[in-house]
Amino acid sequence: MPQFDRLRALLFPEIRIRQIALPLDEPMVPDPSDRTLAAMDMHQEQIARSLGEGHRIIRGVAGSGKTLILAFRAEYLARAATKPVLILCYANGIAGRLEDTMQNRGVEDRVQVRTFHSWCYWMLRTYGIPVPSEREYPDYEKRLAASVSEVVKAVDQGHIPTEQYDAVLIDEAHDFEPQWLALAAKMVNPRTNALMVVYDDIQAIYKGRERPVWRQLGIEAQGRTTVLKINYRNTAQIVSFARRFASDVIGAPGTIADDEHAILLPEDAGRQGLVPEVRQCVSIEAEAHCIAEWFLGRKKAGYEWPQMACLYPEHWIGERVAQVLAKHEVPIDMAKNNKNRVSTKRVAVRLLSLHTAKGLEFPCVAIAGLGLLGRHGEPVEECVRLTYVGVTRATHEALLTYSSESALVQRLIM
Repeated sequence: MPQFDRLRALLFPEIRIRQIALPLDEPMVPDPSDRTLAAMDMHQEQIARSLGEGHRIIRGVAGSGKTLILAFRAEYLARAATKPVLILCYANGIAGRLEDTMQNRGVEDRVQVRTFHSWCYWMLRTYGIPVPSEREYPDYEKRLAASVSEVVKAVDQGHIPTEQYDAVLIDEAHDFEPQWLALAAKMVNPRTNALMVVYDDIQAIYKGRERPVWRQLGIEAQGRTTVLKINYRNTAQIVSFARRFASDVIGAPGTIADDEHAILLPEDAGRQGLVPEVRQCVSIEAEAHCIAEWFLGRKKAGYEWPQMACLYPEHWIGERVAQVLAKHEVPIDMAKNNKNRVSTKRVAVRLLSLHTAKGLEFPCVAIAGLGLLGRHGEPVEECVRLTYVGVTRATHEALLTYSSESALVQRLIM
């Protein structure tokens, strides 16, 4: 099988996946020029190459390659498109990563990558429609909602045209409201009819999102749903850890492959590694020092700074960690208020909120302040889903710290 995968990867370079080996791993063969190349598995490649025309839905667990397939599909469609191709995301983090990917593949002039709300603002400005101001809507969330309402109204009235794109691809669609999905579907050129939606119910971390009924939204995908169950991102130990503390909240997995309402739990791909560490500290400051020492240890083990990330539930926690990391001379790149896109070009440890980290991955991930999750009255289920998303960002090693007891912490240390 390794020889067969090597032949596939040599014949079709576009299916290769850049994976980072564990620094302490022994090479599989003495000659580094003859090592096995990592590639999409046969199922992923078949999906990416043969989706066909029409509306398509891909359901997949964390780390199953949903975004990889979406990026491949976007590039493939862009090369034959006469109108632009649009990729919509919810978080800035994955939008920045996809933007880099399109640039690396040489199709950045044909593919627009935007968060849904930034696309709404762009539509309003492009067609000369007043943008909701901070004076009118002091609350940021209400201002975002107003911008969406203005775009919907302008589309209905014909001030913003529909059918602007030869293809629309939506990543992390579980974070989209049904109204947003319906709006995106109207933007697809009926000649190409290329709409692709990828999602994972387990990673739906924003409360109040309704489960979509696709046909009611103008998305005709019955019989065109693909399911991805195998997790390629994480080690078996990380997958097992995530399933253990989240399974009762997530619910029992479905057994019917094309059942849109069945919950998907990940099946690991068999890659082995270390069990995630959970450490108790006396304060947030102590958590920050613990994380700094862990990052320094990972650096000595052979990881590079950009291969590490620290996630946190509240921005003030990230700022405390940043201060301590700076004292330890650990280079940092902090995304503030979810507005900065994540780029792979800076040589630094990434500091991101748990929400911003959605869709991203790093070999080494530390999560700080878990004991404070839920202190504002968030339900346990929401905290569990958010932690599940955070833990599954780690491809190799994970560290979780807490300094306050909570229902979530009890789950983690059971």
